[in-house]
Amino acid sequence: MRLLVDAQPLIWHRAGDPRLPEKVRHALADEGNELFISEATWWEICVKLSLKKLELLGGVESLREEWIGRGVAESLPVEWRHTRRLVDLPFVHRDPFDRMLVVQALTERLTIVGGDSCFARYPGVDVFW
Repeated sequence: MRLLVDAQPLIWHRAGDPRLPEKVRHALADEGNELFISEATWWEICVKLSLKKLELLGGVESLREEWIGRGVAESLPVEWRHTRRLVDLPFVHRDPFDRMLVVQALTERLTIVGGDSCFARYPGVDVFW
C-alpha cells in the first residue's frame, strides 16, 4: 500500500499509545508498504508545539529523524498542483492541514492513515484506520 501518514498516528506510534489500532501499527512497520509524510504534517506538528497544544518527547527533530532521516518514510512536499486542487475540494472540513492531506492523497493516489472521521467524508479518499 502507498500510505500518507497523518500527525496523529505518527505521535501515537512514538508514544506506544494503545489508541493506535494494531492494524495501523503493523502497516507502519510493514516494509512492503510505501510510507509518505506530508510537509504539511510537519508544519502542523510544529504549530501545535509552538502553541503548547502538544508535547513531544525528543522534539520534532527526533520524530522527523525516525521517519524521514532513517528512510522509513518519504517526505511529500506541498506543490502547486496540490495547492491548486484545494479550490475544487468540497468544504467538508475547515482544518487546512487535513484538507492538504486530502488533496495530496487524491493527487498522488495515496491512502490516508488517520483516525479523523473527516477524511472519509471526502469523495474518492481512501482511509486506513
